[in-house]
Amino acid sequence: MAPHKRFDSFLRRLNYPVPNTNLLLAVSGGPDSVALLLLARNSLFLRKRRVCVFACHINHGLRPESDIEERIVTALCQRLSVPCTVKRLGGLGRSESAARTARISALASLATRLACSTVATAHTADDQAETAILRLLRASTAPIPTVSRLHGVAFIHPLLWAQKEELLQMLHSAGVGYVLDETNFLGDNLRSRIRREVMPPMKALRRGFVRSAAKALSDVATLSLPFERHNFFGLQEVWVSAQDVYSARGYEVLVA
Repeated sequence: MAPHKRFDSFLRRLNYPVPNTNLLLAVSGGPDSVALLLLARNSLFLRKRRVCVFACHINHGLRPESDIEERIVTALCQRLSVPCTVKRLGGLGRSESAARTARISALASLATRLACSTVATAHTADDQAETAILRLLRASTAPIPTVSRLHGVAFIHPLLWAQKEELLQMLHSAGVGYVLDETNFLGDNLRSRIRREVMPPMKALRRGFVRSAAKALSDVATLSLPFERHNFFGLQEVWVSAQDVYSARGYEVLVA
């Protein structure tokens, strides 16, 4: 199934967003978030529901390339006619945890100001596979949730079905550029080391490793959580059939 159809199918099964609401996309400029921007911008499902799409670029100012990436993202959003807001969050040092906390807070605050009920981020199946290895090392079973609520705003991850390779192919076919942040691979934190040292040989060892690892983590999480459906948006029941993703039952557990 083509990426745009899988994206719409995922949102349809999630039954999100409700008609006539606003959606805020977190766009760093990397390939995953640019793919999210392109898919949401061209989504027939969102168009039919009259959902207005907004974008937010967070500039932490930690690297010399930060301002260049900001200009690239704003130019792309202008080209796609997606309103974009830039939030500059300096003075946080090099702490990944502090940057993540500030980023989430800024996104939630902007979402509230723009009347966006939900923020969408571009976590993929590759991120879920990395999380599977990370959780194994830490004796934990919690996957990246499909939906979570932070600062009173719903955060969704509508690309958990997608592998980075297929998103790259989609962008290349569409002729849409993106930026690459080398610090995602050069960091000394555990996730960066997993991405750099563990993922490549595992992918080479087993074709389909990404989806297998993501599925395994989700299956274990399914067994460790109560079998109940989360009524996340009031009367709207949030529930995704994973058959449309890749037969991973764990994607039915939306709130961790």
